[in-house]
Amino acid sequence: MQKTLFRRAGLLLALLLPGLAWPRAGLAQDEAAGAYRAAYNLVLDERWAEADEALQAFLRRHAQSDWGDDAQFWRCYVREKRGTAQEDAFACYQAFVREHPRSSWADDARSNMIQLGQQLARAGKPEYE
Repeated sequence: MQKTLFRRAGLLLALLLPGLAWPRAGLAQDEAAGAYRAAYNLVLDERWAEADEALQAFLRRHAQSDWGDDAQFWRCYVREKRGTAQEDAFACYQAFVREHPRSSWADDARSNMIQLGQQLARAGKPEYE
């Protein structure tokens, strides 16, 4: 995903230039930013089980932060990569698109849903066509 590369570059920029990339000040925002970076790094390292736990913890505490939709998207992605039932990963993306239709991740979620839907349809589940 080309967008993933841009997000990775953005994360790198955020780590190098925190004043520019994380403009909202305040302790709660700093805590949310740190928690998101830690969880996202686990995704980048493909440490799926740990990433899933970290993203769940992030969403429990910071779902309304600037990175709430990002974390929710990555949680779906982790579920897909972790080997969760394809139907569950599909439902996760579906819920994400319904809850965050204007998110910068909505198109990626839709694309992943299409891929999963095609796989499920080929596996004998025509309701996913």
